[in-house]
Amino acid sequence: MPHRPLSIAEDETWKDGMRLVTIDPVSGFILLEQTSDERSAAAWTQALEGGLEGLNVTVVQGTSDEAKGLLAHVERDLGAHHSTDLFHLQHEVSQALSLALKRAEQQAETAEAKAKVRWQGECAAEHAYHRRRHGPGRPPAFAARIDAALTPTSRPASRMSAPKRSALRRKPSSVLSARSIIPMSCNRGRRRRPSSCKLV
Repeated sequence: MPHRPLSIAEDETWKDGMRLVTIDPVSGFILLEQTSDERSAAAWTQALEGGLEGLNVTVVQGTSDEAKGLLAHVERDLGAHHSTDLFHLQHEVSQALSLALKRAEQQAETAEAKAKVRWQGECAAEHAYHRRRHGPGRPPAFAARIDAALTPTSRPASRMSAPKRSALRRKPSSVLSARSIIPMSCNRGRRRRPSSCKLV
């Protein structure tokens, strides 16, 4: 087998006790699956040495969670680059966004509940009006009042502060425009003219 660099993915599984598992994510080959009483850096390194025995490879990257034992095992013992797995990156992103999203959800639920109460009140007023006799004159515009009760109230833009109006007009800087996307050739790694690209 010719020598080749190897990227590995590592984690613990918990079927019939704790097991240390290492795979080659490219081929899906299981390099290591071993029961262990601990998940320290020394335990990981010792187990992986046995899993790589006889293989002409050099571990250049390890992907895992950010447990201290795994970090020390990859960076210190193997001298390889450590990449955090996707789950933990997504978890950090969700922590940054979840509070704002939850607040918006709660505000929408509150507005819906208030609109339902207003709608029920206007419907009850209309039914009560029609149950009684009335003299000449135009009846209340119940249809418009019920429609208004179902329409969420919005704060007039003229009453907003200048910073808030500016924030509403401002476009997110993180959004890429069509002009900022540069087409590249996958085969040669060179830029391509936009006119030579075909839409699929």
